[in-house]
Amino acid sequence: MTIWERFNALDRRWVYTLVWITVIIPFIFPTHFPVEITPEAKQLYDAIANLPDSSVVMLTFDYYPSTIAETEPMSHAALRQLFAKNCRVVTLTTVPLGGPTLERRVCREEAKKYGKQYGVDYVNLGYKANYVAVLQGMGTSSESIYPSDTYGTPLSEIPLMKHVKNYRDISFIFVVSDNSIVD
Repeated sequence: MTIWERFNALDRRWVYTLVWITVIIPFIFPTHFPVEITPEAKQLYDAIANLPDSSVVMLTFDYYPSTIAETEPMSHAALRQLFAKNCRVVTLTTVPLGGPTLERRVCREEAKKYGKQYGVDYVNLGYKANYVAVLQGMGTSSESIYPSDTYGTPLSEIPLMKHVKNYRDISFIFVVSDNSIVD
């Protein structure tokens, strides 16, 4: 009799007992793994920490819903640190599928925690097609590319955007992406 035949002949109660034991052991004898901060994560954290208060930061939500488990915690962490420093945040997405919805939800959640007001402390520009042209065009004039925010309010009526005309008015750009290719 081969090992597989023996395993198949084994009473299922023994299999379930073995599974139960392997699940319960970590609760009885917890294992603690060290949390190591990578140099890149520390460098990013320090770069944001060194920004002057009330700096304008662009945060892009460039990820699809299929990668939300890996990327959304980064978006929350970024907004927490930015809002804690009283940075003003301009958000946008270059991903049409799910990006705008994710962006709105994450921004609303974090803004509520920090008492931030839409239009004054943060603004959501939403999604525009042809991201290369969008990002290049914003170097000249944000308003020419985004005449209004994601809710249809003209940028000229949004207090935060009165001070943000192009990239020269942005202190830091933070890209949360689901891939390593950022054009």
